[in-house]
Amino acid sequence: MSVGKGTASAPWIRRYYELCGAKDIDRAMEFWAPEGVLRFANFEPVVGREAIHSVLGGIVDNWVKETHTLLNLWELPGGLVVFEMDVAFDRHDGSHVVVPGAAVCQVEGERFLEQRIYVDMSPVFAPSDATAGVVS
Repeated sequence: MSVGKGTASAPWIRRYYELCGAKDIDRAMEFWAPEGVLRFANFEPVVGREAIHSVLGGIVDNWVKETHTLLNLWELPGGLVVFEMDVAFDRHDGSHVVVPGAAVCQVEGERFLEQRIYVDMSPVFAPSDATAGVVS
């Protein structure tokens, strides 16, 4: 199923990632249940809005801007949402890196109960000459 065709979660998930890309982590926290659980890439899971805010706030300072493009999104019974995305990073050194990612989420209404994000961040943190294969 393509994003936006019969998927009720796509608009609010897009808005959440727009806020993250704008580094507006305070407003992004409105999309999390108080007891939410986030597992981002290789980091250990964190529980609760305060811990999630701390992790996301620390991560986004590593680049100038990020943009998430939802590619496919599937909604399954019981509040399970799975999606693919491309994530574009404008780095502090002026380079631009795009990496693929995916997430498996448990949602209730328009809030994340749990989000497991799978993305290889190594190109984002590699020296700019080492990202030649992923720079667009």
